[in-house]
Amino acid sequence: MKRSLSKGWSVGIDKERCTLCEVCAVRCPTGALSLSRTGAGVSLRFTGTLCDGCGGAFPCRSGCPEKILTIERTARASSERPRILAKGRIVRCSLCGALIASQKKVDRALRAKGVSAWCPACRRNRLIRNLIA
Repeated sequence: MKRSLSKGWSVGIDKERCTLCEVCAVRCPTGALSLSRTGAGVSLRFTGTLCDGCGGAFPCRSGCPEKILTIERTARASSERPRILAKGRIVRCSLCGALIASQKKVDRALRAKGVSAWCPACRRNRLIRNLIA
């Protein structure tokens, strides 16, 4: 029986098409993919030592709405340090100023649904106000 020389997993993404929507990080059961927010910035990080390949199921890749994740076995041991896969700016609500989502995610929603860059609380308040008026 031939033994595999694979020692870890590597994740790659198309940085231009990633909207930092958080789906891959939420679906990653080991925390290998995570989102990090600092001030008005956000980054998607991969920690190779935490990735076990999910038995080949790859919920992170199957859940990605943009279908931009690639996952491969690597012959060398994975790094313990998180690697930044994508980064972007977080948009503030145009009404109250709260941080709501990445710029790319908001841009995609604006194009697809014609929604305004409002946080959930302001959106709910506007809806209620419109229903009452």
